[in-house]
Amino acid sequence: MREIDIEIDHECLALDRRSVSVDGHLTVTDCLISAVQVNPYLGRELPGYDTLGLEPERVYHMLRDPAALKAAVPLFNGVPLLLEHEAVSAASPKQHLIAGAVSEPYWQDGKVLGTVSVWTSEAIDGIESRLKKDLSAAYHYVPRMTPGTYKGEHYDGRMTAIGPINHVALVQIGRVEGAMVADAALDQRAVVERIVPHFYRL
Repeated sequence: MREIDIEIDHECLALDRRSVSVDGHLTVTDCLISAVQVNPYLGRELPGYDTLGLEPERVYHMLRDPAALKAAVPLFNGVPLLLEHEAVSAASPKQHLIAGAVSEPYWQDGKVLGTVSVWTSEAIDGIESRLKKDLSAAYHYVPRMTPGTYKGEHYDGRMTAIGPINHVALVQIGRVEGAMVADAALDQRAVVERIVPHFYRL
């Protein structure tokens, strides 16, 4: 069988985004945390839905307002990374759910990116098994139910006055497309397959 020499762009793989400390803590830079997107929400998930006259079980498509999300970027710095969605506060910190933290957030092309530090083996195992690799941010906001379109996609309302940010949770399937612990080392096979279809069957 003839050998096949394939050159792969290692910048594309971005393997340097993942690091593990001597104590086993995982740090991944440039993770997508949130983005300007239109996403579906049940009426009862929207703050003040009853006073807005929304139906609790109806699906409403909400746009994260670009200006509001961009203004909220600094508020992501230092928020806890949780094993599941649960509102936290100084009075009720729920330490048993804390798995790490988000830091160094920045804005790029309508997206909030940042560094995710993961401190517990439970969370790291969930990421590496891909059972809990997605990120889902929880934050306060004001819904403005004025319909419109964003990049050709219809929305029923906008999420404005975003912040403060309560936490970011590890979930199996997140609402924001592409929001995950962007551990390229775990996704190397998928990247290679995109570059060279069926490479692993050669």
